[in-house]
Amino acid sequence: MSAIRTALDFAESRLRIKRLLLSDDLRTAAGTVFIERLGELIDLGRSRQIVLMELLQSHLQRIKRDIDGSPLRLFPVNTTRGVDGPQIVGIDPSVSFGRPIISGKGVRTLTIVERLDANESREAVAADYGLEDFEIDEAILYERAA
Repeated sequence: MSAIRTALDFAESRLRIKRLLLSDDLRTAAGTVFIERLGELIDLGRSRQIVLMELLQSHLQRIKRDIDGSPLRLFPVNTTRGVDGPQIVGIDPSVSFGRPIISGKGVRTLTIVERLDANESREAVAADYGLEDFEIDEAILYERAA
């Protein structure tokens, strides 16, 4: 809550923005509050630094939203594939209590890896859940990186 108060105070005093919380230019990520201003993204928290807009935008592109703009599903960034990697592993609060799943299949990534770790064959796991080989690979990459 203090981060929001700091952001509001800075926006009001330095940027002369009234009613920041109603602004269309307001952005948030990982407990930080940003505002888009003159083509730059400014961290309104303690650092008050300009953020690389392209970097944040590429991460925001990995969020699937509904027609109203509310987030539906997050496709986490895989460190080996980067932000342009496939969107196979998803986190959806309405599926499996928000635990990582294979999108479109609903099977938890942890379940896949636990079965493989128990020496079950890839073919058996794939057959049980209707998975493709690349989906199993993505589940393994996600779980090993986490």
